[in-house]
Amino acid sequence: DLPSADLPRAAQARLRRDRKEKTQKHITYGCNLKNSYNHKIMSLGLLKPWIAAPPQVSRGRVLVLGLGYVGRPLAFGAAAAGYQVLGYDPSAAAVATARAGHAAAHGDFRATHSAADIADADIWLIAVPTPLDGRGRPDLSAVRSALGIVARAATPGALVCLISTCQPGATNGLCRSILEQAGWRIGRDIFLAVS
Repeated sequence: DLPSADLPRAAQARLRRDRKEKTQKHITYGCNLKNSYNHKIMSLGLLKPWIAAPPQVSRGRVLVLGLGYVGRPLAFGAAAAGYQVLGYDPSAAAVATARAGHAAAHGDFRATHSAADIADADIWLIAVPTPLDGRGRPDLSAVRSALGIVARAATPGALVCLISTCQPGATNGLCRSILEQAGWRIGRDIFLAVS
């Protein structure tokens, strides 16, 4: 691509018009976000206008998968904000630490290491560990396992948010594919986000 300053005036005008039309198509279904690297207000548009409206989440049930150094304070904060929170971690030690840490905090918080105790939730927060593998990439096996739990136990209208550190594209790639293979339609049955 040539820089736009090197194009003839007619081509520059056509390029500006095409960019404006392309931008207008995606602005109508958006929300304003502040883009910190260039300080402009931009619109985050949904690419498919037939997708249902985002869920209206009030003070509902939150399930935090992973009670490590990220999931535990997140669960405590949600409980203190008025949500009913269930924290799940397969490690009994992590659950014991979370229970002991919550003794000084406020809110409705429970912790379990049994997958059988997991019930439906309005919001699913995936905060499982993603250690680096031998090639320096995040090991996503814990994320896959957590998504399997979500796929089996979620109910329609749930919001699933990936908080674990992953490579770019993991939410729209890995998470979407696992949930869709389980029969969920993203944007209609359940909603997918990344933090």
